[in-house]
Amino acid sequence: MKSAQLDSSDKFIRLWVHESYRIFADRLIDLADQDRFFEIMKNATQDNFKCSLEKVMSHLSQGARNLESDHIRSLFFGDFGNPESNIKAYDEITDEIGLKSTMDTYLEEYNQVSTAPMSLVMFRFAIEHVSRVSRIIAQPGGNALLIGVGGSGRSSAAKLATFIQDYDCFQLEITRTYSINDWKDDMKKLLLRTGVEAKPTTFLFGDQQIKDEGQG
Repeated sequence: MKSAQLDSSDKFIRLWVHESYRIFADRLIDLADQDRFFEIMKNATQDNFKCSLEKVMSHLSQGARNLESDHIRSLFFGDFGNPESNIKAYDEITDEIGLKSTMDTYLEEYNQVSTAPMSLVMFRFAIEHVSRVSRIIAQPGGNALLIGVGGSGRSSAAKLATFIQDYDCFQLEITRTYSINDWKDDMKKLLLRTGVEAKPTTFLFGDQQIKDEGQG
């Protein structure tokens, strides 16, 4: 994020809170741990920035006295921008309705160029997951392990995030005769594409593509 976009100390603190949640809280699956992390963030904000988290988040909550852990979900930073523009900047997003419209536009554009269109409803949780994956893959060497039951949208979120970042998506084509030599050939293709041709690429590898767990 460019320094010119940080036009207030409160915004800087919100960026710090957002990045802390993406790096640490997104790995927590227990509600008690998530609530504990929220309390840690409140204390750290007060101790290090001499400012209450309620104050810097007051524009997202129903009031400075009502800040709860769930309100952090309304804190969005991303580089989605306008789908029709090539100019993207990592910045705070406060218009949730506009964000949904932007995501719907990206999905529509993806379906127009894809041979396998996705029928998705971009509700809040879906947008949050796409946002997280998009943020990760935009970083050098960014990688993520997406955990969930089959059909929960892990692959769809990764594909849409890849499209938003203007990356290529590389997937294996597993057949009944797929062998370790085929795997090595695919890895050569992937490395040539990313290392020699310097094409930004997401390697999307699902657990259903693990044909033989005894080889690697």
